[in-house]
Amino acid sequence: MYPDRDSVCDARGPILRTQRLVLRRWCAEDLAPFAELNADPDVMAHMQKTMSRQDSDAFLARIE
Repeated sequence: MYPDRDSVCDARGPILRTQRLVLRRWCAEDLAPFAELNADPDVMAHMQKTMSRQDSDAFLARIE
């Protein structure tokens, strides 16, 4: 689905690939789509609250 994203992160660490899944380190290109998910009320319905872009970026930094 995102072949360019796979190649962007290849040098940052190991990548685990299966037929349906690619696990890799976070990339700068992941910040905006991750923030969109975190800001969506339907996606975050079972979480405490939606997140602003700043909150989402800080959360991703803690994860990484």
